[in-house]
Amino acid sequence: MRTDELEAAFTLRWEELSIADTVAAHDATIRPTTGPTLAAARMRGVATDQLPRISIDRQQAPAADVRTSRDAADLLLVSTLGEGGMGRVHLARQRSLDREVAVKTLKPDAPDRARAALLAEAAVTGSLEHPGIIPVHALGVDDAGRPLLVMKRVEGTEWRALAHDPDHPAWADLPLSEQRLDAHIEILTQICNALHFAHSRGIVHRDVKPENVMVGRFGEVYLVDWGIATRTEPARGDELVGSPGYIAPEMVSGGPVDARTDVYLLGATLHEVLTGELRHGGSTLQQVLFRAFRSEPYSYPESVPQELADLCNRATSRDPDARPESAHAFRQALVDYRHHRTSVALAAGAAERLRELRRALPADPTEPVADAAAAYRVATECRFAYTQALNEWPDNPAARQGLEDCIGAMADLELRQGNASGARALLGELATARADLEARLCELERIQREQGERDERLRRLEHDMDAGVGAHQRARALLLLGLLAFGVSVFALGKGTAELRTGDTVIFSLVILVSGLSFFAVYRRRLLKNAFNRRAAGLLFLAMSGLTVNRLVCFLTGAEVREVFVHDLLILAMVASAAGIGLARWAWPAAGLYVVALVLALLFPAASPVVFSVSSLAAIAYLAIAWRRGTR
Repeated sequence: MRTDELEAAFTLRWEELSIADTVAAHDATIRPTTGPTLAAARMRGVATDQLPRISIDRQQAPAADVRTSRDAADLLLVSTLGEGGMGRVHLARQRSLDREVAVKTLKPDAPDRARAALLAEAAVTGSLEHPGIIPVHALGVDDAGRPLLVMKRVEGTEWRALAHDPDHPAWADLPLSEQRLDAHIEILTQICNALHFAHSRGIVHRDVKPENVMVGRFGEVYLVDWGIATRTEPARGDELVGSPGYIAPEMVSGGPVDARTDVYLLGATLHEVLTGELRHGGSTLQQVLFRAFRSEPYSYPESVPQELADLCNRATSRDPDARPESAHAFRQALVDYRHHRTSVALAAGAAERLRELRRALPADPTEPVADAAAAYRVATECRFAYTQALNEWPDNPAARQGLEDCIGAMADLELRQGNASGARALLGELATARADLEARLCELERIQREQGERDERLRRLEHDMDAGVGAHQRARALLLLGLLAFGVSVFALGKGTAELRTGDTVIFSLVILVSGLSFFAVYRRRLLKNAFNRRAAGLLFLAMSGLTVNRLVCFLTGAEVREVFVHDLLILAMVASAAGIGLARWAWPAAGLYVVALVLALLFPAASPVVFSVSSLAAIAYLAIAWRRGTR
């Protein structure tokens, strides 16, 4: 129903009730005014003169006199335990069994409806033999014909006093949990047992509240005051009964009541235990009843365990079908909560670690984390605690949502640290997709992919120009060329410069060229595996080919031998310079050596063969050493 519809319906009901809009205590019980609340079949039409007479001495004589007099009354009133508008509860000594009992009597001016209510209460309580319901010893009348009810005397304290005073002296004697909330849950669990038993007998209490619960010195728990109890009512009731601060919506509207009505009262009682306040507040009775009629969900503070807060709101739902189906189901929810406490505590600790983790993450996602190591430590502890909480209670909603939030925060941390794979793995664990994190991850993966491609190009480029690749093979090739050059030089010098012909130089060049080509044919894969080696091989063959072509041209043109070597030195100086420019700086010393040799050959033409041979051997030895080390 909409709010306006609820207001209209309540206004009509308020007019029907025709009760004063007072500021009376809203935790007090409103009792029926037209007759008994429970028409127990065996009590219908029973007159008080049909009840047994119970002798009672109202003079409060000493107990010793009771024992010694054979004519003394069986019940001796000792003191008054409590008093209401129409009756009193006395502490009495039962002479026959020498024990203390509680005796409920009516005041002399009590109306007939009070008499009927007492008889009905006796019928209800007497029919419910349960450890959580005070036993009825006898029902009868006194000498004046007024009904009285003899019950077990309970030594204890009202639960309400304990609930509103955690330091109440009675706590010291109770064998309950030292944790006050656990103790209240234990008390309420026992009340559920008593109600479930009553419901199995078709009886609804209708006035469950802390004031109507007695807690004995040894931990006994009793649900008392069954004065307005009733059987389930399929028809609408015209009278308002119950305690306004706890009352269920159907009790206000006069609708049928059943076991779920008492479940509502259990929820309202738990509400008072958790908050210290009545479920329905207000300055006037009309306000209180309207709030009960609406029964909107209550927003509990964070100090209240979420599981208990949810139970309260379910139990006090306006729709009876939305409540726990029975007092037993309500009790089971309490038992489950007690079993889940470890999980709840772990989840609460994890929630604090999650808040710490979030504080470590700057609001701007592009900002780095100040202390990444500390953030990772907190994230690990947070996830572990949530996981342990779910191990204890797999259906813990706070732990489940907290773990989801923790994983999201961990993914955020990984994104800030540039760990795309870690973030991708974490996002894959989320039950619900996070569009913001997914978008940041896709952007990070794009950037890293482009960076990876650039790095791969640079790596290939670096590999291509790495002089260390194939250094051993290059050194061997130069060693081979050096040996050949040395052999040729020895042969040429031994033959003498005067006898050396241009044709001989052509033969020498061809031998070196063919030998070099053969060596590179065998080791081509190793020598040509990167650009540096390919360029070095190209320059080397350019030098050998240049020398061969130069000598062949000189042979064909009839040039002198000394001119051949001068041209050779010029070619080698140019090739070495080209290597220094485009290949490696360590080629410059070889170029300088050839330039010096060229100058000497020009100054001393007759010695040009010797200058060529010595400079070539020196250059080859230097290059072999430099290439062997892979120096750049």
